[in-house]
Amino acid sequence: WLTSAEGLQECDAQDMAREAKAKKETEAAAWNISKQANRITWQAAQGSNVHFSGTLSTKSKEDLIDIANQLKIETVGTKLELLKAIRTHFDAHIELKCST
Repeated sequence: WLTSAEGLQECDAQDMAREAKAKKETEAAAWNISKQANRITWQAAQGSNVHFSGTLSTKSKEDLIDIANQLKIETVGTKLELLKAIRTHFDAHIELKCST
């Protein structure tokens, strides 16, 4: 029970574990926000004339978001939704597609 020394130690250990988990989650959220801010800054610095190579299906979701931003199309959704939107855009604008 909580009144025993053993119970108090267990309660303290659980409290410390909860605090550590909350701290880790807060740090992860801050890191993600920082990463996203850096990516937005990078995108702004690149301008609108960035060339991408390779197949779209091998790109990470972040890379697909970069491509969608450059194409000025919707950048939210799953990786599959981004792939579909980008492919649809390229099908409608053949001049943007080039295989060199």
